[in-house]
Amino acid sequence: MSGSGFDWDDMLLSMDWKEDWRNHINTLDGVPWEELEDATVDRLAYLHAGYDEDHPGEGQQTSPAVIEQFRRQDETSSEPSTATNDAQSARRWFARGPDSPEQPRPVSTVRQRPTAEHVPDASWRSKTDSPGVFTVGFELEVPIAMGRTGDLEADDPHPQAERYVANIFFGPATDQRVVKETIVDEVIRVLNMETDAVFTHKEADEGTEAYRARMDTLAELEDGVDKLARDEPSEGDPNLLDRALQVRGDSEDVGQSARNAFNTALKEGFTRTLEWDDKDWVELTEADIERALSLVRIGGVYAISDVQRATERFGELLRLKCYKEKQDYRHIKLRHMNPRYRAFSVYVMENMVHDGVQRSYYADQASEGAEPEKAYHWEVVKIASPVMEMEWPPKEIEGVIQQITMALREYFRIHRDVPSIPVSTQVTVSHSTGLNLLDIKKLITLVAILRDSGLVRLNRAHRDTLIYSNVCGPVKTQSSLGVMSYANVEVSESDPMQIIPRLDDDQQRHYLEIMEEHIPVEMIMPNGGTLSDRIFYGSLWMYTSIDDIVRAVNCGLPSRHAEVVTKCRGPGDTNEPVEDPKGETDPAMGINFNVVDAERGVFEFRQCGGSLDHQHIVSWLYVCAALTAMAKNSSSAEFKDTLIQIFENRISVMNALQIPAEVQQFYRAHIENGGYFEPADASVSWSDPFYSPIEHKI
Repeated sequence: MSGSGFDWDDMLLSMDWKEDWRNHINTLDGVPWEELEDATVDRLAYLHAGYDEDHPGEGQQTSPAVIEQFRRQDETSSEPSTATNDAQSARRWFARGPDSPEQPRPVSTVRQRPTAEHVPDASWRSKTDSPGVFTVGFELEVPIAMGRTGDLEADDPHPQAERYVANIFFGPATDQRVVKETIVDEVIRVLNMETDAVFTHKEADEGTEAYRARMDTLAELEDGVDKLARDEPSEGDPNLLDRALQVRGDSEDVGQSARNAFNTALKEGFTRTLEWDDKDWVELTEADIERALSLVRIGGVYAISDVQRATERFGELLRLKCYKEKQDYRHIKLRHMNPRYRAFSVYVMENMVHDGVQRSYYADQASEGAEPEKAYHWEVVKIASPVMEMEWPPKEIEGVIQQITMALREYFRIHRDVPSIPVSTQVTVSHSTGLNLLDIKKLITLVAILRDSGLVRLNRAHRDTLIYSNVCGPVKTQSSLGVMSYANVEVSESDPMQIIPRLDDDQQRHYLEIMEEHIPVEMIMPNGGTLSDRIFYGSLWMYTSIDDIVRAVNCGLPSRHAEVVTKCRGPGDTNEPVEDPKGETDPAMGINFNVVDAERGVFEFRQCGGSLDHQHIVSWLYVCAALTAMAKNSSSAEFKDTLIQIFENRISVMNALQIPAEVQQFYRAHIENGGYFEPADASVSWSDPFYSPIEHKI
């Protein structure tokens, strides 16, 4: 209740905010905002910002609740240092200097990997192969200036940036499909030429039944070919064609006809016979193969049914050849993993509007007449890595990231990271044995606690603002459970999606004991803590199935993401593949689960902004992997003791996570006085807005 005697908190929270909040602007203008509870302001700001996001263009006015939330954030950030505020400092994350007392030994159990040169392991790994290994992947989102808009003869805004410019007229009538295909093809061509990695397209029909059926067929065919190669070894490479056709068991005429057509195409060149435009095998798409099948003429068979089967076998030979070529040697072979993640893949992100960059955002304010949002046609390209084994240290991964970032900076005009371009560097982490219910509870607890202690400060300050709440918002406030917690929802009538778990007394006691075994409740919630914290942590540890906890810790809408997205499914306490991997039957999930590895599940870390600094990317990847390793590997006693040591300032967070000294030094060099991470090229001028090429190649 406010100091005026009227319960503004209760009234505002009881109002129906499904319609435009501007309809109540007279009421909102009379609210004594400084007297409201933080939870009330946060809840109203969340609802009003959500309405504006879902209804763009209805008004330019900013909600008073959002303004008040910003005001309180500014007050908090400007408060003098106290014992409480010291807990927010990023400096607590780093080890003490050489004159400080010896640090206690970290208690998490990350396995140290040998430093010998990595030799790819061709054997498949199953969920039952124990103890298993951690797996990791990354996704780079890069905003590329493809070319000038309007007249092709117009002056180049940045003639000194002598890099790729598409030979396309960018105007209202330009075919956007051609534009997107052009930039993807060029990025794939450059990266396949300039790195030792394998880059491919993301298939247009990925996620459909047709795609899954095609991939299942290829996996079956590859297994059959590999099995024959093992059972009947031959000198040199086994004959792919003969063995593939042998697996199918067709008549000799059908098999020979398909083989002849394939060999003829190879001999005469696929470019001329099948119109593949000098593409390499790894660059071919299903559309290219379909076009080849429409052009090929199979000889040697005459019956319609035999011609049809021979053409089908010819298509299988093409697809199998592509399938086996589209593998990067770094990828780890996991059963039932999405085949795209056997190699690096490239595609254009949809709905990434790039017209928010204006002159005022640049350090030099840009010159008159220069309109950054109109000078170029922009496309945001995503580069997704294969699933790789996480080595400690990840030298192989660091090497390929350095190659990729170097090539991108050398060949393309890529805008440096600024708040108005909401791109991310995403990291996904999992384990070859799969994730389970306890792993999720521990990881989400760890992320929520460490965000309050400085985790958020390992990334740039704008990633911690309200405008990024839908990109990488706090799991404690932006997840479905967080929204319920901050609205102080404890009764079923206010929880129509049934996010808050409902257990009987015996179940509650059982899961409460498990929670108390793993976390120092009194330290996390001193004196009982706030009601929102009690609801959040208390509910988090009460879930009995992966499906239920995933619905709770994610945001429930495809357009909104928390700082960590948990992509797991299962009716029990272990991750299991489901018949509907996209989650379309459960809108509350709000996530496409047909990504990376539906059988094992993954954690997707979204806090990091756009970056083409390989040291920055690898350092953040290390932090994400270490967080997951602590959640996965540590016993209940180790996990709890680590949190106690962190709360009592007896160990730095980085030491507790076993982050190596060079990673700690990288962050320490880019964080000052408890502030946020800032890259060396943080200040961006319109005179030079792009990442510069790196002088010395590896």
